[in-house]
Amino acid sequence: MFAQGTWTQKANFSGAARERAVGFSIGTKGYIGLGDCGAPMFSDFWEWDQVTNTWTQIANFPGVARILSVGFSIGTKGYIGTGYDNNNSSALNDFWEWNQGTNVWTQKTNFGGAARYGAIGFSILTKGYIGTGYYNGNIFCQDFWEWDQVTNVWTQKANYSGGGRGDAVGFSILGKGYIATGDTFISASATQSTQDLLEYDPVMNMWLNKANFGGSARQFASGFSIGNKGYVGIGDGFLIDFWEWDQSLDVWTQKANYGGGGLYLAVGFSIGNRGYFGSGNFTGCSQQFWEYNPDGIDNVSEVYNEPAVSVYPNPITASATFIFTDAQKNAVLKIYDLLGKEIREFEIPNGAKCFIFEKENISSGVYFYQISSQEKNRFSGKLVIE
Repeated sequence: MFAQGTWTQKANFSGAARERAVGFSIGTKGYIGLGDCGAPMFSDFWEWDQVTNTWTQIANFPGVARILSVGFSIGTKGYIGTGYDNNNSSALNDFWEWNQGTNVWTQKTNFGGAARYGAIGFSILTKGYIGTGYYNGNIFCQDFWEWDQVTNVWTQKANYSGGGRGDAVGFSILGKGYIATGDTFISASATQSTQDLLEYDPVMNMWLNKANFGGSARQFASGFSIGNKGYVGIGDGFLIDFWEWDQSLDVWTQKANYGGGGLYLAVGFSIGNRGYFGSGNFTGCSQQFWEYNPDGIDNVSEVYNEPAVSVYPNPITASATFIFTDAQKNAVLKIYDLLGKEIREFEIPNGAKCFIFEKENISSGVYFYQISSQEKNRFSGKLVIE
């Protein structure tokens, strides 16, 4: 059971039951909104608190209500873009930012490619990425675009090398982006589900084929990443299987089946060392919300709950403080550059609930941190050093 991981049902999503919604996570909070359950489409957005297991409604999305849009987060901002307006039978290309600190939505520069829906999105450091999807009915897109949070500018990057693709899964791991599964064009009257996994390297601006997804070919799956692992599962046909991909080994391993039964068109995201699937279609529109723990259970009666970590300030001028909700045991902090090379390692004092990181002679730039401890706590994130 430890190797397979465990699923635990959490408080149901507090908005109306829905499918084809969108979401993202920021810190210890997860967000789900938009979507539909027939007519009308929804504009509401909701925040889930990992600590209290409660849902709170936040500001409604101010753009056109939509389905099959893209969501990701950068720092304390969440982003929603593209999608399909069922009311007017039209694809969309607008792009919006939500500020966690002010609970305000702001429209940003429109997505650089053609309007579309069923695309994928993910973030790497201060950049967001959107690509693939459908345009004008049965036209499959393979263009791929990068958005710079600092300049608010879209730049076209190398086309997705897997060909036109829709309804795939996207996630990022330690400076690389990934697109898995989805729907491809065969003929004017036929499409085909896929099993492939491709990796995008933003430094080289190139795509690389990785090991095919371990389960059957599918579309409308959901996924997320935790540490250096990617997770993909469920999907069209009310599938329940769930798989882990190891970035370092390029190997897929089947994990515990999704606990909520057959599901597709659901939102997926991760918070710390936990993954989440919510909403979707489960023999009808759903409000279910489930948590995946990759470390399984410690004993038959207690599910292990990982504490959270925060870093302040970030960007860092001289030093930053890592603050933990629980005391750490024999923890190690490692700093990596954009290429994944370890450049520094620090031991965190046993029992510490905070740790002061001194930048010393580390050059200015963007880095990743990863913390692991004796209790199998794992935290990861980015550091910006000025």
